[in-house]
Amino acid sequence: MGQHDEHMAPLASIEFLRQAVQDTLKLSIIPITGLCLDVAHKAGLLAEILQWKSEEVTALVYDDIEFCHKMQIAAGELLVSILRLSAHSEIDLGAAAVAKIDLNARKYPAQFCKGLAHKYDYYTAQTGIKKEGQSLGPEDQIFRPPPWDARLTISDLQTSLQAFVLERNWEKYHTPRNLLLALIGEVGELCEIVQATPAGDSRSWPQAFKNELGQEIADVFIYLLRFADVCRLDLAKGMEIAIASGADKQLASKRHVIADVTAREQALGRSLRMLLPVRPFIAILMSSLSVIYVSVALLRKR
Repeated sequence: MGQHDEHMAPLASIEFLRQAVQDTLKLSIIPITGLCLDVAHKAGLLAEILQWKSEEVTALVYDDIEFCHKMQIAAGELLVSILRLSAHSEIDLGAAAVAKIDLNARKYPAQFCKGLAHKYDYYTAQTGIKKEGQSLGPEDQIFRPPPWDARLTISDLQTSLQAFVLERNWEKYHTPRNLLLALIGEVGELCEIVQATPAGDSRSWPQAFKNELGQEIADVFIYLLRFADVCRLDLAKGMEIAIASGADKQLASKRHVIADVTAREQALGRSLRMLLPVRPFIAILMSSLSVIYVSVALLRKR
């Protein structure tokens, strides 16, 4: 674990990653439900890559370069989607993850759960923590618009998670497939929360809703971090490739739109030249309509 930390350092800041995705989507025009479904979609693509593989995924990562590349990009695409949803909801993703790791440490006391896989409510008598009333912490530290803390890195969070797991002897449970199954389960809980999103923007949402949403986003993010660490995937690199690939697709789409509009404009131009000797005023009218048509077509495809 942690062998890739030095390589990832330039891209490891959670805030740096958020800045990298902020221009890839106009978040203000995408509803939270759409962003949440995108998280579900990207998690499904990652699961599709892994579903027919054995538990020896870490060996495959070393032995199969193509498989490693696919996994890394799919994990990077999921990270992009999580960052978008978190930024849209004005939830500091790194701070939420730190708070959730701390909460989980209280829910699963190391002295009681070493090597055991019980749910947290099994330890309620010792911890006093029930399903209701769980909180991530001070609102102003977690629920805030960007920029976020620029010092917190992926490596920091993965190190904290690794220590959490080792302290409880949970390594045997943290196989790639188990982690991905848990991640998919958390995505389902995230969708359930988003389904009940209150009206208005994120700043008007009730604190209780924001706390639940923050916990579920953090849970998905934490399992992705742990999955990437166990599989030795460079999340930041995968995200970088995913963003570049998305930009290439957008550029190709724009070129197709421009070519299509140009062809239609040329066809209209030929019609105009045929009309000029006969109906000058009709030609002028069609010329104006042509300009309007092209402008609207370009605006709609942006």
